[in-house]
Amino acid sequence: MNEHVSLFSPATLVDPFDFYREAHAAGTTIEHIPEMNAHVVYSYDLCSEATGRPQDFSNDFGAMMGAADPEIDAILATGWDNPPTLLTADAPVHTRNRKLVNLAFSAPRVNAIEQDMRVKSIELIEAMAGAGECEFVKAFAVPLPVAMIAQQIGLDNDPTQVKEWSDAAVDRFSQMIGRERQLECARLFVDYQRYMKAKIDDRRANGGDDLLTDLVEARVEGETPLTDPEIMSIMQQFMVAGNETTTSTLAGGLLQLIRNPDQMALAKAAAGGRDPKLIQNLVEESLRYETPTAGMWRIVTNDTELGGRGAGQGFAAPAALCRGQPRSREVRESRQIRRHPAECAQPPGVRQGSAHVRWQHAQPQGNVRRVRRATRTADRFRGSGRQSGYGIPQRASARGRQPADPLQARGMNFDLSAEQEQIRDSVRRFAANADRRGLRSAEGGYSLDRWRELAGLGLLALAVPESAGGMGGSPIDLALVAETLGHGIAPDPWLENGVLPALLLAAAGREDLVESAVSGDTFFAFAFAERARRFSLAPRAVVIEPAGGGDELRGEKTFVSGAPLAGQLLVLADRKGVPTIVTVPADSAGIVHHRYRLVDGSIASELRFNRVPLASDADLAIDPVALTGVVALVRLLAAAEMLGLAQRLFDDTIAYVKTREQFGVAIGSFQALQHRLVECYAALEQGRSMVYRVALQAGGADWPRAAAGAKAYVGAQADRIAREAVQMHGGMGVTDELAIGHALKRVLLLNRLFGDEDTVLTEYAEAA
Repeated sequence: MNEHVSLFSPATLVDPFDFYREAHAAGTTIEHIPEMNAHVVYSYDLCSEATGRPQDFSNDFGAMMGAADPEIDAILATGWDNPPTLLTADAPVHTRNRKLVNLAFSAPRVNAIEQDMRVKSIELIEAMAGAGECEFVKAFAVPLPVAMIAQQIGLDNDPTQVKEWSDAAVDRFSQMIGRERQLECARLFVDYQRYMKAKIDDRRANGGDDLLTDLVEARVEGETPLTDPEIMSIMQQFMVAGNETTTSTLAGGLLQLIRNPDQMALAKAAAGGRDPKLIQNLVEESLRYETPTAGMWRIVTNDTELGGRGAGQGFAAPAALCRGQPRSREVRESRQIRRHPAECAQPPGVRQGSAHVRWQHAQPQGNVRRVRRATRTADRFRGSGRQSGYGIPQRASARGRQPADPLQARGMNFDLSAEQEQIRDSVRRFAANADRRGLRSAEGGYSLDRWRELAGLGLLALAVPESAGGMGGSPIDLALVAETLGHGIAPDPWLENGVLPALLLAAAGREDLVESAVSGDTFFAFAFAERARRFSLAPRAVVIEPAGGGDELRGEKTFVSGAPLAGQLLVLADRKGVPTIVTVPADSAGIVHHRYRLVDGSIASELRFNRVPLASDADLAIDPVALTGVVALVRLLAAAEMLGLAQRLFDDTIAYVKTREQFGVAIGSFQALQHRLVECYAALEQGRSMVYRVALQAGGADWPRAAAGAKAYVGAQADRIAREAVQMHGGMGVTDELAIGHALKRVLLLNRLFGDEDTVLTEYAEAA
């Protein structure tokens, strides 16, 4: 390589691609830059090794802000400490901060400003069109993200101030500025802190509706709340990320489209909502090729070596991923917005299988994880009070109250957090838009387009722990979604074909299939039921037998919900006396479908497996304890959906008896009906208390028994309320035109899914 040129040379920073090509062609893996006191690591494997050794290569690179300077230190002393938080912290500090920050990011939060983003975008585009010509970066790429991040983080002053503070933060870190600029940046940093401290104090006292308020109020069980300096640090990182990352991606992406007219034509054809997935892929490809992050800094904390090269303590080790370039030069130098993941670099342990581009990033904890599509709504839905597994997060109210639990009763009303209310509102809007009768009359009894829309909201990924590639929703979050879908009488098989398969795949560690499931790309059906076997996880009618060099499946399953639409089947079968779940493509030779409609209008199948060959990786190795937990959660969510259905039946019936007249008066004035409705109301409140109390107990020793009890009780009461609703409505209560009949039918089905009342009561009694 040219000894006078390095990664930090001004010309390289402007356009690094020739430099990257030379580095790869020369086989360079590590380069020492004496003037920067740094090593640059170009090898992906060595980058992964470095990020996997946080004890030697620390993410706390705050020390890189330059040598001690009394004048600069004096300026900074007038502000607050700048503690390590997200980008500048190792575990466990990073882990704690991430849990708390995750609470603030959700689809409802992003959706709340979507209209403002559209209005601002149109305003800027019209201004450019009116001028006849423009400088795109100045006219659009800078003002749009700056204005939006200013709004999102509660900075209601002139957005140009946000830009100034953001640039100062970047310059302080770059070490490539003169002394006067260093002094100016220090003063701007303190100005930012003072402004932010006033905002934090206001949010603590008065609440608000922005990201800053979410951070101030964030509470996670077992973790201390964020301090004021930590919030200042995190907000500054958000400010830089929102400004630098988005501006660079907008500008770089447009430049590549201009240079590649064929890709520009594809993008134009996909615009305007005609092909949103392609636009999402365009954004991801722009981030891959024109990523604003050229490398990841690490500080060497011990005398150690990497790749056979010594690195003394204090040396900076920027783990440069060469702007996300894959190992193949052909892929590095091509720009394809339809790129398949097989064309991109696939590090060890990362499976292919999604139809979307993916890129890799090393987390500060050292684990190389897949970073999901940048613009996917599901990513924005991440967190919202969620953790991996079933930890129950807690949040203070907007007025500073901190409930003992997130659903503390206030009178007879449950006190949801603002974030949970936003989730409920989003699900409510989605359910309200459903054409139930149209969907039930569609081929297969449902629409895969609507399924992908549901997945786009993050409602499938919510059920999967973060460690398995999902969003780590708590049982309370999931119960809230189930209850809201029930209240909307949504015709979506979210539970049986979404949550259940995703949980099984996550329990088996099959992240490739989890990705396909939660993105909505593949519709899964779980085949577990057998004739005269009720709900049993000990299969007898379907067996796995050796055949030739592999295995094959034989036998029959019944009541396979959603099978006509499925791309993949998860089949519970017997392998030499051991219950085993295997994956089977739904179109495999030897599978015979017999379709029929269920009571709620959805379509299921009886399946006959005639020597169906199994792939070598078909087995899902699920621990029996994990499977018990999956069944318990699914039963709880079935109870939650029935609770929502019962509430809808009750609400509609109350409205009806207030207006339906007999003998010149509303029938709701009849004492006999009033007494029956009061009993229904009491049953509803008892059921709600039971569902959410069981959700709070998730993961405990008595959790499966409690979930079985909740399903039995809520199912019985929902059935009772449904029958009362029909009786009070009269014959019209069972017509297809009225919601009452649809809700009744769904209650009847859910009562029998995953164990009817007799089955779950028997399990409840035996577990005592």
